[in-house]
This record gives sequence, structure tokens and C-alpha cells, in this order.
Amino acid sequence: MTTSFSLCDVATTCADAALVGIGGLAGLLSLLSRRRAPSAYLVIGGKRFPLSEPIRLGRASWYRITGKSVADLAENHAEIFRAANGMWEVRLLEGEHMFVDGRRSRHNRLRSGATISLGKSQQVVFQFMLQN
Repeated sequence: MTTSFSLCDVATTCADAALVGIGGLAGLLSLLSRRRAPSAYLVIGGKRFPLSEPIRLGRASWYRITGKSVADLAENHAEIFRAANGMWEVRLLEGEHMFVDGRRSRHNRLRSGATISLGKSQQVVFQFMLQN
């Protein structure tokens, strides 16, 4: 994957970073990290599902993916999305129960390897992964 940066982008970012005392190198690294976000995917039942846009998980979508129905899952239970800062996050939408790495949560930033469980019975389990 080739990413191009204009000299103006690099100079502006470095100058802005230096003005607030961060330093030109940190500004350059910030620019590079914004432009080259890692790809993400979900691991469900040993299969990888790439994430390129927000995804809502619920009763119907879980059935389409796995062929299994879960009674305590809402139609649009949770959403996985990329926040404005480039980080992937998960938030509870209609459901009552969501767990990230075993802890109950309503909204959580995701790290690579995070395990997400949905529903009171926690039958819906998948893993979030980043691929650098």
C-alpha cells in the first residue's frame, strides 16, 4: 500500500505541532498515523470478517453470519465504528447487555484482541482484531 503526502501537509503538521510544543517529529508521526489506519476485522467462529465501515450487529445480522438465532439479542444490538480520531469503538444501541473483555460496557474503545459478548446469555461472542 502506497500513501503519498504533499510537502505542504507535512510542513503544516510539523509547524502546528512545534507551535504547541509537541515537536516536529511528533507532528509528522501524527500525520502518518492518520493517513495509514490499520485494517480491522471481526473473528466469528474462526472466520474473519473485514471491517471497512461501521457495522451493526443484531438478531438478523447474527443469524445471517452464523445461522444461529439468539432470543435475547435486539434487532440492532450494538455497533462497531471508527471514531473521528481513527480508533475503533463499540457502542450498545438497543440491547441491554454488552461485555468487552468480560466487563459490562455501554461504549468502549477497542484494542486488538478484544473479546465482545452481546446479550444477557452472552451467546454472541466475537473478537476484534487489527491488522497492521
